[in-house]
Amino acid sequence: MLKNIAIGVVVIFSLYGCNSSAPLRNQAHVKSMSPSDFQRYLDEDTQIKSQINLPQPQTENETWVDTQKSKCKIFTSSLFKKNDPTVKFYWDGECKDGFAIGLGREFTIGKQTYVEAIGEYEGGKKLPQYFYQFNKANKRFHIGYLENSPKNILLFQGMLDNNNVFKKSIIFRDYDHKEMYEKMSFDDAGIQGKFYASTGGLNISEQIYNSDPLLKQQLVVQAKQKKLYTFESFNNGRKNFIDLSSNAPILVAPSQNLQDFITNKMSFLDKKTSNTNDIDLRNTLSAEKKVNIYINLTCTSSNYLKEVGKDNYFAICSPYKSLGVFNNQIEQGKVFVNQQKQKKLADVQQYMANQQLQVQQAEQLRLAQQQKTQEGWTALFNAITEVSNGVANSYNQQAEMYKNFSNNTPTQSFPALNKHKSTYNCINIGMNTTCREQ
Repeated sequence: MLKNIAIGVVVIFSLYGCNSSAPLRNQAHVKSMSPSDFQRYLDEDTQIKSQINLPQPQTENETWVDTQKSKCKIFTSSLFKKNDPTVKFYWDGECKDGFAIGLGREFTIGKQTYVEAIGEYEGGKKLPQYFYQFNKANKRFHIGYLENSPKNILLFQGMLDNNNVFKKSIIFRDYDHKEMYEKMSFDDAGIQGKFYASTGGLNISEQIYNSDPLLKQQLVVQAKQKKLYTFESFNNGRKNFIDLSSNAPILVAPSQNLQDFITNKMSFLDKKTSNTNDIDLRNTLSAEKKVNIYINLTCTSSNYLKEVGKDNYFAICSPYKSLGVFNNQIEQGKVFVNQQKQKKLADVQQYMANQQLQVQQAEQLRLAQQQKTQEGWTALFNAITEVSNGVANSYNQQAEMYKNFSNNTPTQSFPALNKHKSTYNCINIGMNTTCREQ
């Protein structure tokens, strides 16, 4: 039995919230990246990878042991017994001449150990081919051509994360180029993702949110755990590509070499798994077929109930395969996901309420300023009107004075003039007219 399946790179990143970038610096335009800005990270990654030697399999720890009841020898690792002296070995397949033969499942069970593997034995001491492995300690199973050899391998994976949320993945471990690719889905959380990691430290993580009220997509490029660039796409159509490589995050137009790097790495698994002639994919599909044959045999008949008992035996018949033994934890994971969704929805509602409040406050401030301005104009108009009214009153008082003066002037009698007809000669001088009788 395989001791473990090493992926080569440990991947940890949050899937239950948006880790937004730091506040952006005010800028009048989007900065264009120079290709040299990213090229130095590519060169550094290549240099580091050239100095790393991947570990070789330790075949000296592998041995043949007798199973607990049938005394049928199976192939396993001596490290099991070394790490947990209480382990016992079981085999639910056929036995010939004291050795396992055919398709079956073997178990390694101890106080600190529970590992299963589905494999096929040819008989005698010919090494088996394994198609499935489940380790209860890390809540994870793999399907594929599982071998302890330094070669490229494509795996189907199912696991529970730290919050007991079920994640299914397709993983390709590229030994030739010292890289790892993963395409994953958290169905209960409505999240899909992709991940690329190089042993040189350069990696990309991408998450697509199917039910998030705000965020649609987030992509992060990192070098040795330091965020370099992030792309964020929102449901309202807004998109940001942000340079985080300095202490002051700024909006940028990514260089062509950065765009090509992201596109090539994020589309790699899609191309590989859509190519029906890909040898790694064909091997994994063949392994999955073997696993399904075994499941159909064990889940439709109780005749296969042999060494390990029904509880262990039929766990693989669950929708989560052997992870079905964690049924209670899986339910807890679903509750956690719903709580996170509700929390995110509440956060968004609070955010929208705050935005609406800010808009209302801004509108109230605008109206107050408008009213204040209007009051200023009104006061000025009133002052002008008051002055105008004062001038008008002054004219009216003057007119009334002239009128009173005219009314109070005594009437005078003049002697009668001769009634003969006179003629006058008049000339204009400036604004005055002078007339003389002729």
